[in-house]
Amino acid sequence: MILLALRSRRPTSTPPRSRMSGLSLIEMMIALVLGLLVVAAAGSIFQANKNTFKATESLGRVQENSRLAFELMTRDIREARGSACGSSIIPDTMLNSTSWWNDLPNGIVGYDTLTGYSAAGTDAIRIVSATGDTYAINAMTASTDNITPTATTNDILKSDILQICDFQCATIFQSTSANNATAIAHAKSGTPGNSDTSLNCAAKGGAGYAYGVNAVLSEVSAEQWYVANNTVGGKSLYRAQVLKGVLTAGQEIVEGVTDMQLTYLMTGGTAYQTATDIAADAVPAGCTATTATIWKCVVAVRIDLTLQGTDKVGTNGELLSRTLSHVVYLRNQNL
Repeated sequence: MILLALRSRRPTSTPPRSRMSGLSLIEMMIALVLGLLVVAAAGSIFQANKNTFKATESLGRVQENSRLAFELMTRDIREARGSACGSSIIPDTMLNSTSWWNDLPNGIVGYDTLTGYSAAGTDAIRIVSATGDTYAINAMTASTDNITPTATTNDILKSDILQICDFQCATIFQSTSANNATAIAHAKSGTPGNSDTSLNCAAKGGAGYAYGVNAVLSEVSAEQWYVANNTVGGKSLYRAQVLKGVLTAGQEIVEGVTDMQLTYLMTGGTAYQTATDIAADAVPAGCTATTATIWKCVVAVRIDLTLQGTDKVGTNGELLSRTLSHVVYLRNQNL
C-alpha cells in the first residue's frame, strides 16, 4: 500500500530544460559589418565637416589678408606726390646724389622687379610724398639762413630729408642740425649731404631763395611695397620705408602673398599698362610732364595679389589660392 501511494505521487511527465540560444558566426559577421558601416559613415561626415571648416577658415584668412594688404597699400599710394604746397610745383633738389627723393615729382615709380627687394617675377612700387611732419616757418632773411619753425617743438631728426615750399618754389634738402632742433641747418655735410648751403628755387632760375612766412617745412617720405621670401619658406608682402633719409629693410606686412602684379592707367588712357610699358611710353596729351617725369601721368594703379591659405584644402590637395584685384586712384596726380 505504501509503495502504491509513493508511486501515485510521482509526476506523470518531466518539465523541459531551459536552453541558452547564441549567435551564429554569420550573424556576428553581419552585425560587425553593419557596425563598421555606421562608424565609417560617422567618420566620413566628421572628415567632411572638418575639411569644410578648414576650407572656410583658409578662405577667410585669405580674404582678411587681402583686405589688410589693400587697405595699407591704398593709404600710401593715395599720398603719392602729395605736398603741403600743392603737387604742381617741381622742387629743386640740392642733395649730393640721386636717389628715391628725386621721384617726388613723379609720386610713384613702378618696377617689374625691384633688385635687392622683390622676388623674381613679382612687381614692386615706390611711393614718394612730402606730407609728413609739416611745420610753418618764420621768414628767412637770406637763403643760407637756418630755418626756424614757428612751433617751439618738432620731430625733425638730423639727416632727415626735408622739403621747404611756398606757392612759388620748393626745395629738397637734408637737415644737418641735431634732433628736434629749433633752428634747422642745411650745411654741406652728412650723407648724402647738401651740395650748397643756399636754398635754391628752380622757378627762380635756380638762384638762392629766402622763404617767407607763408612757407611750409615738411618731411619727405618714401615707401616701397614688394613681395619677397619670408623666414618660414613662403612669400609675404613687405613694406620698406625711409628712416633718416635711408630706405630700410622691409617689414613683413601680410604673410601668404605669393605674387603681386601692378598695372597703371595713364592720363586719357583706356587700358592698364605694365611698368615697362610706362617707361617706354611718350608723354600723353593732357599731362604736363617730360619723359623723366612720365610717372606723374599715371592716374590709377591696379593691384593684383595672389594669396595662399595655410591648409591644403584646394584642388588636388593643394594650398588654397586666390587672386584678388583692387584699383587705387591717385588723387594728387595732375593737380
